[in-house]
Amino acid sequence: WSKHIDAIIRMPQQVQGQDGHCGNFNLEVGDDSKELILERIGSPVSASESLFSSLPSIKEATAEDLSLADCEASVLEAGRRACEADLAEEGQEATEDLLEPCIFDFCFAGEDFAA
Repeated sequence: WSKHIDAIIRMPQQVQGQDGHCGNFNLEVGDDSKELILERIGSPVSASESLFSSLPSIKEATAEDLSLADCEASVLEAGRRACEADLAEEGQEATEDLLEPCIFDFCFAGEDFAA
């Protein structure tokens, strides 16, 4: 992903409520699944409502369609080593709960995204 933007978007809770990719800001994690969000908000933003000039095409395969079993063995092992080193550098124990998402990002987004 040589052309990308790393961004953190901070937004205060809206009085009238809000909903979207990250949930509805009601502090109830249980109602923020992809299925429940789509049930509440319906289809993706239309081109006329988009803040962006054109909507990107969406690939058929999503992160939910992939698993570590889909990662090439050599990349998987390189990802494990890189993630273990990153966690050690941060002074954190390399538990599977921390390693799995890091290795997943390494495998499918590239080593620059492993964290």
